[in-house]
Amino acid sequence: MYRIISLFSFVILALPLQAAVVTYDSESALMADAGIFTTTYDFETTSGFPGTSYIGTVDGIHFDASTFSPTPFFPGSQSMTGAGTSILATRDTATLDFSTYGLQVTGFGFDGLDLFADEVIRVSVDFNLGGSQSFDVALNGASDNTPIYFGAIDTADRINQISFAGLDGSGAASAWHLDNLTLVTSPMVVPVPAALPLFLSGLALLGFWRRRT
Repeated sequence: MYRIISLFSFVILALPLQAAVVTYDSESALMADAGIFTTTYDFETTSGFPGTSYIGTVDGIHFDASTFSPTPFFPGSQSMTGAGTSILATRDTATLDFSTYGLQVTGFGFDGLDLFADEVIRVSVDFNLGGSQSFDVALNGASDNTPIYFGAIDTADRINQISFAGLDGSGAASAWHLDNLTLVTSPMVVPVPAALPLFLSGLALLGFWRRRT
């Protein structure tokens, strides 16, 4: 009986405690779940971002990206785009790396901006436990100047790196921009479904010790 209970407990403890990734289509919904543990970057020059290529570290985040000014939607403001120093660089990938300083980033959100019609921002996320996942954020097209919001949080895992790239309708590289990047920078409470295996294993061990005594 002891071996059976021990094996049962080990199997339960070995189960991953990773919660499912929750995605968001509004900033208010993401903020409601993230609470106060957020930082938002608007990429303005007043916030420390230059008007061209930006490769460096801010708040422990390594940015390999460019800023583009002005955006067609918010004249006089800046947005983030692919790494490089020219307009053509908007077709490149931009990367945010949180692993160097071990930041506990568990989620993100941003406004996706479209320069041309029917584009997609492909967001590739490297989770510490959950591996790589990709999300395609479909934009409205050049005739609609409303930014598209996208966000994702995994309360039981941290993010090592996020990469952004633009794709057109044929899947070829295309211009893209994002603004108001919000990062959830502190772990949140693990939800009940993810904590359940640990709870059950504790009950099993408690039952075993009560029988022994």
